[in-house]
Amino acid sequence: EGILNIIFESNKPMMLPELSSFKSDKAKLNFIIFPIVEDRKKIGLLCILSSVAHKNFAEEDKHLIQILLDLTLARIDKIVLKGKLNESIEELQLYQAKLSNDFRLSAIGEMTQGIVEDILTPLQVIMMQVDFLDQNEESPEIKKIKSQVKKVNESINRLVKFANINQKDTLGVTPLISAV
Repeated sequence: EGILNIIFESNKPMMLPELSSFKSDKAKLNFIIFPIVEDRKKIGLLCILSSVAHKNFAEEDKHLIQILLDLTLARIDKIVLKGKLNESIEELQLYQAKLSNDFRLSAIGEMTQGIVEDILTPLQVIMMQVDFLDQNEESPEIKKIKSQVKKVNESINRLVKFANINQKDTLGVTPLISAV
């Protein structure tokens, strides 16, 4: 950790021997360590294992590797940012689709409310006329009309419940048939 702190504090490449290669008869290897720092934050290290000796490693070589490292990091940052941008675009498209769907459902709800009102008004008129006729005579036709109006009213009530519309508060309409 001490060597890492020195590398980051100096912010310059450093060459360290690879100790096991010095113990053998093989070629002597060195680690060339480049600190990766961005906005004074320690990002990481680039470590190159090389047979180049410390005295043969020129400053120009270090500078060239540092330039390549900076270009590579810029490219990696661009790729990461592009990935984040694509994720944001996908998330935006998802929310747009949800919003569009919510808008359509809202429009359907408003249309349903209008249709319910348009159906209930004629049904109320029909029921008033049937009740008037029912006072004069009780016939199978009147019973059939009442039965059919009741079916339509039940369908409307199911639709209203499905659309989660409170019929008394929203529409201001009381149930058409209470007991037929």
